[in-house]
Amino acid sequence: GSSSSSWRASAPHRVPAETTALWAAPRSLRDSGHLPRGRDAQDPWQLLGQSPREEDVFELLRADFDRWKSPQAPNKGSIYREGAALLGDLAKKRLPFIASMALGLMNKSGIPIDVFHFSAVIGACEKTGEWQMALGLLQSMPSMRVAPNVVSFSSCISACQKGGQWQLALGLLALMPEMKVTPNEYSYAPAISACDKGGQWQLALSLLSDMPTLRLSPNVISCNSAILCCSNAGESLLALDLFRSMPQRSLVPIVNTYGAVMTACRNLGDWELALSILSMMSAASVPPNEPAYNLAISSCEEAGQWQVALRLLGIMSLAKCPPDVFSCSAAISACGHAGEWQQALSVLQGMPGRSVTPNEVSYSAAMMAFSAAGQSELVLSLLRRAPQMKADAVFYKSALQALSAGGQFQEAVDLLRRMPGLGLKPDEVSYDAAIGACQKAKQWQLAVSLLGDMPQLKLSSLGFA
Repeated sequence: GSSSSSWRASAPHRVPAETTALWAAPRSLRDSGHLPRGRDAQDPWQLLGQSPREEDVFELLRADFDRWKSPQAPNKGSIYREGAALLGDLAKKRLPFIASMALGLMNKSGIPIDVFHFSAVIGACEKTGEWQMALGLLQSMPSMRVAPNVVSFSSCISACQKGGQWQLALGLLALMPEMKVTPNEYSYAPAISACDKGGQWQLALSLLSDMPTLRLSPNVISCNSAILCCSNAGESLLALDLFRSMPQRSLVPIVNTYGAVMTACRNLGDWELALSILSMMSAASVPPNEPAYNLAISSCEEAGQWQVALRLLGIMSLAKCPPDVFSCSAAISACGHAGEWQQALSVLQGMPGRSVTPNEVSYSAAMMAFSAAGQSELVLSLLRRAPQMKADAVFYKSALQALSAGGQFQEAVDLLRRMPGLGLKPDEVSYDAAIGACQKAKQWQLAVSLLGDMPQLKLSSLGFA
């Protein structure tokens, strides 16, 4: 009625009160009898879902459209601002499909739109990684006589980066000068981050070094992205150099910076440097988070520094940053690498007490620890749990090697034959372990039978385990 119209006229973008939610919903939803509840009851846009019908979106826009086109309409500048604000609100709500549809309906209805409207919708796509829609909107702008600006391009680059489209992200950055748009720090940051998706560490460093030539100072996000790109590409020393150069660039590391450089420490197997970085975080009043602790524990893993790994688990609990399944699994693995199978068992058994449920990684790490120590009874105990978890090939391979060492041929052969039914393809190591178990038990016929199966599976024996 009139009260509804006056509410919309006075506050076109505010969500209605809960008492008016049923009125605010599109007619198709009102007629269905599905009443809005909870938080959604206050927001008719959320009721539409991610893929609404155009007529439902239009119905929610109708009052605004009528007001903007009426003789009493606000001036053109206000219409531009209100329209862009409406689309920006949809972007904040992470509703890119609705925002795109609303933009199209504005254009169809003769409502003036400009670069800010497009940028708002591309921003909605960027938040949800809808890179195809973002790219489509950017491409459509010139045909609608709207020139893209730095925000449109930067948001589209970021959408492509989040969608893993690193070539497109870099292509858009290169296109900006041709379109008479000058890139800024927010254009370069997602482009450098996109290099990580493609393992393009040289490009990441090249972009970072290009920025000063455009009178742009790399920001902390650009530097983080370059460090992470180098770390993930195995260029750990370059990552450390970038980290050390941050003070010269007047950049203060944030928690993600430390995480990126600790990835480099883990890749180098430098557990002492990882602990040093962890200490630097506390000294810089940047409380280490779970990923930082996990990377430090993981750095101890390959080096077999099981005592340090267990100490870090204890520190996490004291620091109100309780260990998660990754922390515990890495600690189990560190114990296993050091031959400390009892400690590995202790961590595994203690996980429920930490409110952590072991997963396939935890069990695989424990299996490797028990297998290396020849603890066949513990191996069999874990195997009995295998149907309840998604065990991987590493888990079964470790089990086979332990059973082989113990000469438990029947269990080894049964396990080998079960693997294909679990969607796992036994490899040469798996077959050689089972054959080795048969050899130790003097089960020559079974060993020869397994050896005969290998050529048809395109496997060649490595020499009995």
